[in-house]
Amino acid sequence: MFDKYFKDFSKGMGAKAKAKTTKSKTAKTSKKAAGANAKSAKITAIDIKKIKEKLQKIIPGNLVIDSVKPIDSSGYTPEGADLIAYKEYCQDIIKIMDGYVPYELIYGTFYITQQLNNTTLTDVAKRTESVKKLNHFTGDETIENPTVIPSFCIAYSSGLSLSEIKESMVEYYIENHIEHQHELDILVVVDKGIIVKNWRERRSYIALETGADTNKSFFILMSDYLDLDRGAIDFRRYLTKDTIYTEY
Repeated sequence: MFDKYFKDFSKGMGAKAKAKTTKSKTAKTSKKAAGANAKSAKITAIDIKKIKEKLQKIIPGNLVIDSVKPIDSSGYTPEGADLIAYKEYCQDIIKIMDGYVPYELIYGTFYITQQLNNTTLTDVAKRTESVKKLNHFTGDETIENPTVIPSFCIAYSSGLSLSEIKESMVEYYIENHIEHQHELDILVVVDKGIIVKNWRERRSYIALETGADTNKSFFILMSDYLDLDRGAIDFRRYLTKDTIYTEY
């Protein structure tokens, strides 16, 4: 079960880069150039649109995934998420919110990177932290522990081992004193493995070498996060000004 569907799930999520052709002075040089072009033709570029189409088919049916901007009732609008999975309260919810999706309707955020290394890993960690701070500046004293939005990183390749990635993540969070609730939840290296946040311990991750089962495993783990009930939304909290109307 699952194996047939997820076997080729990653295919078609990127667009192949076109190899540049160059004229060579000698046949020998031409042969080398052809070899170089053949290698460059295999390079895959990220195609957010195709990734979105793929993910839309495996997230809960009551959610929509798109490149939209998040906002909370304080007006905080962090940058960083490549894709956001949210509950489409109504068809025009994004238009009603002036192009934003409210925090209460967001169920998960996705961060996509082609090549995962220490630099791109740090970038993802920073972007994740920024978005996870949603609803932390509303000034609402009734909210002691705001629900933190789940975060998922999808990397197409990495020269680092899963163990090295895990160690680098923990090291970054410790050195930069990042609050544990602002850490990345799941990191996937396509066809290689998954690194999952261990919520039982702080500053702790579990690396799993899932290989060909990576897509299937990610689907199962991601479902645990996206299937949670976020509760109702109070649109009054998003009013930018209080208006007193004539009452009869």
